[in-house]
Amino acid sequence: MADGHDDGIGRLALIARARDLTREVSAAQQLVERIDADLRQRVSVRIGTRVAQAMRASEEVHRAAREPAADPAQVWAEVHALRSEVDTLLEECLVLVAGSAQRSMKLDDGFCALADALVDELVARTPIGHWSSFTVLGRADFYSRASRAIEVRFPAPTIWDLPIVAHELGHFIGPALTEDVGRRTEHPLDALFENVGDGTERCWSWLQELAADACAAYLLGPAYGFTCVLTGFDPLLALMPSETHPPAQQRVQTVAAVLKHTPETAWAAQHLLGLWDGVVTAAGGADGREPLDPSPFTDPLVQMLDACLPVSAYRTWDVADRVAPRLTERAEAAVAGPRPALADILNAAWLARLRSPSLAAADGAGQAALALIQKSIAEVP
Repeated sequence: MADGHDDGIGRLALIARARDLTREVSAAQQLVERIDADLRQRVSVRIGTRVAQAMRASEEVHRAAREPAADPAQVWAEVHALRSEVDTLLEECLVLVAGSAQRSMKLDDGFCALADALVDELVARTPIGHWSSFTVLGRADFYSRASRAIEVRFPAPTIWDLPIVAHELGHFIGPALTEDVGRRTEHPLDALFENVGDGTERCWSWLQELAADACAAYLLGPAYGFTCVLTGFDPLLALMPSETHPPAQQRVQTVAAVLKHTPETAWAAQHLLGLWDGVVTAAGGADGREPLDPSPFTDPLVQMLDACLPVSAYRTWDVADRVAPRLTERAEAAVAGPRPALADILNAAWLARLRSPSLAAADGAGQAALALIQKSIAEVP
């Protein structure tokens, strides 16, 4: 049986743990203040709200820990629950302050600013709340749910890889979609998993990836698909899934299904599948392997996006078609004229690349597209 001394030591330990939470929330606030001022504006309301809520909760737990009449077991449970929240908050702040420092050091060669602008443009075409974050450097393209930051691959990728940012944005948009059903608000992605999925963690991960692909193709158009098949996916692994990602074959089929559903981009669906089949055949990615049927999630995902985002699909391919010839001319000609949307420029760049007679010509089109994107961003008030 514990004596009074042991009870006192336990109470002191509880008070110390609660006090540490308050100290760590203060550290999170100090991290936020170290983010570059312009970038801090993008996250200040969201992070500031979370910091204020965590500080209030930690102070309440600290007071409860010092209250002699409080139930120690209950306070320990509150400390345990709040510890997880504070850890997530600190992780988020560390990612953002590190990303801010990397960008200040220009390690990204300005690519993150382009990625931010593209994300802002795509989100603005949806009813989803503002992204309220910014892109940072990472070793691979990745969306961090904790920080809501999109990591872009280091070393800085090229203009041809920029559409991948739309996929990472899809990891934010897909789960954020909602539908009002009677007096309830439902998340259609969750409902899709319940109706079509098999309940496994792997199936849920695959649905998340396919949903991100579908969102990217729906919002950005063919440019995302061309990036996938020509620079993104490994054709040697076309039919090989992993625990976290479905086979690339099913991902390309999903992208094509999204493009086919929108009249303005339907032409690109078959072209995309043809390009992918050619790359896979050349690489031997299908040799000795059984063909794969499309994912059972593909058609429901197309229907989900059409229902939840009826006015958000990329529909200005005609603009991209007009911009593409400018990218194969002199750089001065490429940046002349009215400012197109970034999605139009990326689609125009891929169209110019597909029409280019040589790699050098394709590189020139990419450089012209980059100059046009930089000019477009600079003109935004």
